[in-house]
Amino acid sequence: MELRTFGAGGMDVVLFHGTPTPPEHMQPLAERLAARRRVHVVVIPGYGGTPPAPSYAWEDLHAAMLSAFHE
Repeated sequence: MELRTFGAGGMDVVLFHGTPTPPEHMQPLAERLAARRRVHVVVIPGYGGTPPAPSYAWEDLHAAMLSAFHE
């Protein structure tokens, strides 16, 4: 899992792209929100050049997301 971060101030905003929608579709929104917020785009494994996940069970994706935020 990968996080792409934009901006630096205000409250954090987390954006999730859909499937099969690529994470790049979130970039215009992230850049606009970044004027006043720190925005994190969560890139689901297997998208945006990331390797596929060993499991796509919600519990495993949730754990990977929490790990990415704590790195």
